[in-house]
Amino acid sequence: MVDQAENMPSVLATRPAVPVDKAAEEPRYGVEPARFPLVEVVSYLAAISVVVAALIAIAAWVRDNPANTFDTRWFTTISEWDAPGVDVFLDSISVLTDNYPAMTIGFLATAYLLISGRNRGAVGLLVAGVFVGGLSLVGDGLGDYVGRSRPDDSNVSFPSGHAFGTTLFYGFAIYLGVRFKLRLRLLIPVVLVGVVLIGATGISRIHQDAHWPTDVVGGYLLGSAGLITLIYLQRWSDTIRWFAAPRLGRDIPLAAMPGVVETGSYANVVMLDADQGTAIKIYDPPFVIRILYWLAFQAKFPYDANPHALKASRYRRQIAGLLTEYRFDKNLVSPIVGMGCISGRPSIISKFIVGEEAPDDDVAQDFLTKVTVLFAAAGMPVWQLNPRNPHSHTNLIRTAEGDNFIVDLESAIVTPFPAKGQIRSMLRRGSFPVFDDIDFLRLRAFIQVHEAELRLKLGEGRFVELRTAVMDGEAAFNSWQGSELRIASKLIRFTYSVLNWKQLFVRSRHAVTNADVKAEEFLTKGLDRWIEEGRITAEEAEALKTELRSHEIHEVMRHLGAHVAISAALRFPFGSIARPLWTLGFWVKDLYRYARTGSTACLRFIKVHSPAVLLLSVIPGFGAFAYMASKPLRRLILIRLMFDSVGRKVPFKLNSRLGVERLVAQRKARPEKALLLDSVGEDD
Repeated sequence: MVDQAENMPSVLATRPAVPVDKAAEEPRYGVEPARFPLVEVVSYLAAISVVVAALIAIAAWVRDNPANTFDTRWFTTISEWDAPGVDVFLDSISVLTDNYPAMTIGFLATAYLLISGRNRGAVGLLVAGVFVGGLSLVGDGLGDYVGRSRPDDSNVSFPSGHAFGTTLFYGFAIYLGVRFKLRLRLLIPVVLVGVVLIGATGISRIHQDAHWPTDVVGGYLLGSAGLITLIYLQRWSDTIRWFAAPRLGRDIPLAAMPGVVETGSYANVVMLDADQGTAIKIYDPPFVIRILYWLAFQAKFPYDANPHALKASRYRRQIAGLLTEYRFDKNLVSPIVGMGCISGRPSIISKFIVGEEAPDDDVAQDFLTKVTVLFAAAGMPVWQLNPRNPHSHTNLIRTAEGDNFIVDLESAIVTPFPAKGQIRSMLRRGSFPVFDDIDFLRLRAFIQVHEAELRLKLGEGRFVELRTAVMDGEAAFNSWQGSELRIASKLIRFTYSVLNWKQLFVRSRHAVTNADVKAEEFLTKGLDRWIEEGRITAEEAEALKTELRSHEIHEVMRHLGAHVAISAALRFPFGSIARPLWTLGFWVKDLYRYARTGSTACLRFIKVHSPAVLLLSVIPGFGAFAYMASKPLRRLILIRLMFDSVGRKVPFKLNSRLGVERLVAQRKARPEKALLLDSVGEDD
């Protein structure tokens, strides 16, 4: 792929800008304010007049007849219901429709709107909350006007606050679901839950001796009046150009250009240019999304600030495209053909796919399901294409041939939910929260298992391209994630390594394989070096080598090599835990054999796995050579040889610069002393 960052300004320059006055007439972001005909205004005024009139009439009647037969008869009937489960059900309804659950749902809805960049929607919801609070004051005024107490003689009773709030809140939720054409599988549960809660709330308040029946009717009427007013305000807000756009204050100044369609989502602007064959995505995430990413990874939003993340996105699409080619015999991912910079912001330039946004039908859901299964098995991110994501189909373009093309694989929001089957790998890598991560270990394993099929479907050249993209993509991902602090990720990775005792055992067992041979080779090389440096004679070295190969020392060397291997494989503090466990395990084993057989040969644990070795093995670094304190190896020349060999591994020759080598290594014979001895021999 050719990087088109330098060509990007020229691509835009070839498009003449539309005059400013004409551009100003066009609604930004494709938002067309709705019209609000006079007939609707009259209808709303008539409906609310009827409801308010009924409310006032009932309030006046209850004030004049506080102990009426209607309330008495229905209150007695409902409060005496004693069917199994009725009390639990109605008590639960009363709790769910209390102020705090409604406020919690409202808070979550506001947070969702802010995260999704719909600032105006969040403002509208806030205004609605203030409106509900103001309308509740009207209810308090009606209660004071009526002046009737509750059945339990506490507080004012008219109207029911639960009935009012439930009618307004869940009624408005049902309206929004119908108004914005929520999918039937979601709309039907919303309508059913809303209707059940609204109907059951009044019954539960009467059954709990909290309200009279006319209080509930008054609450329903007040809630209906508020619901009609709120629907009118929402419809009216659609006619305001300023309020109709999805976001407040996008700060990307883009000139209107003929033939370029501007679209996008809450986190980016996308300029579709069919003539040039490009789709230019410029990220402009809202403040809340930036804050969420910073809280998750302690870094700026990557696609807006990190060139390594942009590079990684190119390889992610390339790998995804080759996987779809393997699965569907076609590359169904729009490739990234370059990077650019517009208005000082990085941009992703991908290939323009001719078609229309895929509808949320069975065909799209079936395709998304198959892709999700494929990507999850290969360790690829799936959030953007997960069928459970209600907006996943918006990342697809359906061509005239009926193919579904994936045009977006870059996320905006971090999520704590990994793909199915990727939880363990997420913990192992510390990839939490999840944000467009690729499990390269899982991906390479997938390629290895399906290598024959991949070569057959892709061909040799495309298969090599896949492996190259995996290798380069992993480097780009490491550079991206390595440039971020990611405190939570590091803590999770560390915790997983601590708790994953099975992996520690496997690594330890692998490390101690042939440990005695490795230790013997290590000391033998040290002896050969001493011979070259004149620190020991060949005869003395050969005698030591023979001694090292003896059965007694060979047994100790096995454990010495194991400690060294464990220290190399397991970092602190795991090495300081594994080494004493190793020593203690063999000490207990030999003690058990001695107690069982009475053989004195089993008493070697006193010589080899001694308490001194056990204590020294706990010390970080030095504990790797704790078996030098065992009786068979407790010889000065062997101790010197071991520490001299280890000291030479220290970087920057610190061993010799600090004088440690002179103190540890076997001293060389002085030439002048040798000459003196020779001369004395000649005189004699």
